[in-house]
Amino acid sequence: RHASDAAVRLGWDLHYADRIYSVLVYDSLPDALGGPAALQERRAAAVGTLATLAMPTTDLEEWRYSRIGELRLEAYAPVPAGAAPVRRTLPAGSAVAARVELTDGHVVAVEVDEVLAAKGLVGDVADDAAVAALGSALPDEPLPFVVLNDAWAPAPVVVRIPAGLALGAPLVVHGRTTRAGGASFPRLLVAAGADSEAVVVEVHDGDDVDAL
Repeated sequence: RHASDAAVRLGWDLHYADRIYSVLVYDSLPDALGGPAALQERRAAAVGTLATLAMPTTDLEEWRYSRIGELRLEAYAPVPAGAAPVRRTLPAGSAVAARVELTDGHVVAVEVDEVLAAKGLVGDVADDAAVAALGSALPDEPLPFVVLNDAWAPAPVVVRIPAGLALGAPLVVHGRTTRAGGASFPRLLVAAGADSEAVVVEVHDGDDVDAL
């Protein structure tokens, strides 16, 4: 399936029901999705890994009671990026320490409490240093949907909390789905320093559309 209304066409195809093959119908994956060099290299590696992975089935204990057999990845297309994210500071004493807004997997706004920002709290899209930490809390064995996210995710959201900083208000990550037939691949990395304290609240909602 192709995102024909995008300036850069993105898509995939499933040649066999039990195995993931990624078909990249554009000239350059890194150029299409952008981001730092380390992220582009991670995507390219994930694309190669996808061709070696089987789709999970209900024969696996963790998927036994799921409807994984009904999932058809070819029915969805990655959603192209929109405008660059807006960055704002929140006034001191806000109800949240930071808020990140995503639409169809893409960061559209980042807001950080001005006092906490002055103390080192960072909320933004990932740079090379943050990309190096992606997957550090995941098992070594490649998991199909994790690798699929690696291959197609735009720049992940990274929140850095300095050592010893207690935020006192939640970090809110709000993801919204709007595109019918779209596939979204959000990714969040929270890097919390020693003896820091934080509550992270992820909220996902969307329009009444068939999307992944």
